Amino acid sequence: MSFKLQHLFVPKDATWTKLRFEYGTRGKQTLTLRIIKRDGSSQEVLLRSKGAVPVIFEQVIDVPPIELAEINIETDGKASPLGDKDTRMAAWMVRNVNITPGSPE
Repeated sequence: MSFKLQHLFVPKDATWTKLRFEYGTRGKQTLTLRIIKRDGSSQEVLLRSKGAVPVIFEQVIDVPPIELAEINIETDGKASPLGDKDTRMAAWMVRNVNITPGSPE
């Protein structure tokens, strides 16, 4: 899953970014979070989930929000049907994605 970022109303003095979202997996999985900058460089974070309950990820990234291009999340898990009568497939979910600019006080 990829989120391509557009920069709207970002304060000029914002020097860091807070990324927050809720995620859950269907069983034990490792999610790979890639934070990709406009210059093509990236940071990678591994999120290990046991799949029991949804988890909140929240981290301050030492990158100004104006430099962020994309947030990418991948899994090593396999999709399975959502239910006996629901043939839709899923391995994990993400919701309530928030990207907040921050600046020195």
